[in-house]
Amino acid sequence: MYLIKILFLIFLFLSSANSNENLIIRYLDVDFLFKNSSIGKKINNNLNNEKKKIIENSKKNEEKLKKKKDDILSKKNILSQKDFQGLVIQHQKDVDAYKKEINITLNNVNKKYLDKSKDLKKKIDKILVDYASQNNISIVLSKTSIIVSNSDLDITEDILTIIDKN
Repeated sequence: MYLIKILFLIFLFLSSANSNENLIIRYLDVDFLFKNSSIGKKINNNLNNEKKKIIENSKKNEEKLKKKKDDILSKKNILSQKDFQGLVIQHQKDVDAYKKEINITLNNVNKKYLDKSKDLKKKIDKILVDYASQNNISIVLSKTSIIVSNSDLDITEDILTIIDKN
């Protein structure tokens, strides 16, 4: 019985060693693809431009709200307490509406960015599947999950070239 267990273990080790010889493993840097592909750069530039526009508009609106606040405060001693409180409450409602509008706008921009990033990820996945099948690659790993590897196994530049062609 002991001999059968030893023979079984030897057989198991030898068979797994033979099966691993046929594996072709490569890796790529997905973040590099997102940052350096033409479509990834376009997505990032669009996001940055939209955020700059939002910041510019928000600065203008904040200045208007600040002027309105200063105007209300300057009228504190002139207006009756009831009128002053009414202006303060209306101003606070305006500020709250502005904050909601900014949050909605930023959420829409972020959602649009996430959608475009998902589309790019799907495109990269499709390209990777095609590339792996054409080059008989068994496993493609992410560069972030690798500690040490030969740089010859990196296919990032190849994939980047294919993405930019499409």
